Amino acid sequence: MSANRIVVHSSVSTDFRDRFCRKASALTTGDPAEAATVIGPLINARQVAALEKKVDDAAAAGAKALVRGETVGNVIAPVVLENVDRESAIAHDELFGPVVLLMEFGDDQEAIDIANDTDFGLSGAVHTRDISRGIRIARQNPHRHGPRQRRHPRRRAHRGIRWREAFGDRTTERPVQHRRADHPSSAVNHGRRNYPCQ
Repeated sequence: MSANRIVVHSSVSTDFRDRFCRKASALTTGDPAEAATVIGPLINARQVAALEKKVDDAAAAGAKALVRGETVGNVIAPVVLENVDRESAIAHDELFGPVVLLMEFGDDQEAIDIANDTDFGLSGAVHTRDISRGIRIARQNPHRHGPRQRRHPRRRAHRGIRWREAFGDRTTERPVQHRRADHPSSAVNHGRRNYPCQ
């Protein structure tokens, strides 16, 4: 659920949607101290409210919630949305919560355009049976600012981390380019016990 935008080819979108929604619905939420927990709490109630507002606004604009459970304290159950307006805030922001947008594309250029249409570029992955095609698409620079760069004309483009076939698997990580010197990368201590469930 950490990848907020999943861009899926129209030829497999129905099958992928059904399988993904079944998986997301089955994820266990709650206290991260429990071994079975997959989805733990957000950092505070303010972040919970902000994320829920984005989901509500997307739904009001026509997005369909395929999966949406209850929020308990700071724990938001997985949310899966489709038919999201590509000009909406939720389609461009980093959400930092268990909310996934399923976005359909018809050809490679459309997929690249969707991937590029954001002011952020933390990481991305290409999943395909055709390795050459995947590499070609990845080299189209899906982490660089696309048409929306005009909102921040003085912000220099940067890339994040690119994976092929195994999103988040550090053994296949492909570091592309570090951030600017005045914005160095930093390690994160995943001390999940520090985040209150309530």
